Amino acid sequence: MHKQLSQGVKVKINSQDFRVRTGKRVELDQRPTAVERFFKSKEQYQELLEKHVEGLSSRQQLQYASGRHAVLLIFQGMDFITRVHPEILDTQNLSKHSRDEKHFWRFRYRSIVEMEAHLHRNGTRIIKIFLHLSKKEQKKRFLERIDEPDKNWKFSSSDIHERKYWKDYMRAYGHCLAETITHHAPWYAVPADDKENARLIVSQILMDALDDLKMAYPKSTRKRRRELQAIGKHLAKSD
Repeated sequence: MHKQLSQGVKVKINSQDFRVRTGKRVELDQRPTAVERFFKSKEQYQELLEKHVEGLSSRQQLQYASGRHAVLLIFQGMDFITRVHPEILDTQNLSKHSRDEKHFWRFRYRSIVEMEAHLHRNGTRIIKIFLHLSKKEQKKRFLERIDEPDKNWKFSSSDIHERKYWKDYMRAYGHCLAETITHHAPWYAVPADDKENARLIVSQILMDALDDLKMAYPKSTRKRRRELQAIGKHLAKSD
């Protein structure tokens, strides 16, 4: 994407830079949680964000008009808790065989891949976003939730407890991404320490995915145009 903003700064966001590759282990600690900003000022950010909103709006209208595709947008953050705390499975009334950790996750990931393949075959474009946040940034946001009354509702003491398992979560996420990424249901690891930057990246990913669908407005026919002309004449004469 190339955009010429009012202050003369050319912006390029390549969504493929954030796409997780198939067939490889995913080491999240080797991936950045922050990248250089795609804007130089608040004014440029607002201008670029507005362009993205307009772009998404026009593409959504085209998607609706074409009537051939659905889009499933999935976000994953710091909440994949059962993999880190497998004892939770003991409360789920599963059979002994089902509770076996090796079998459970292998079958669970297979089920996810098979379900996404089914959706893809039936016209659903799947885009999966992993919001890659650093432990330092998470701490900063937790403190903001404590200090700002309007954000108190977002905070839970369990969040602090889970920070002790940060490395376990990163390994679990990395394994999940590696096992469930496919060509038709890709994962994108979006650096999320900078909220504004993350919004621009995610919206660009979505716009590019919609463009890949090669959608077009339905073509009109002579018969349809004659019908519309007749309707127009009737409407013009009415009150």
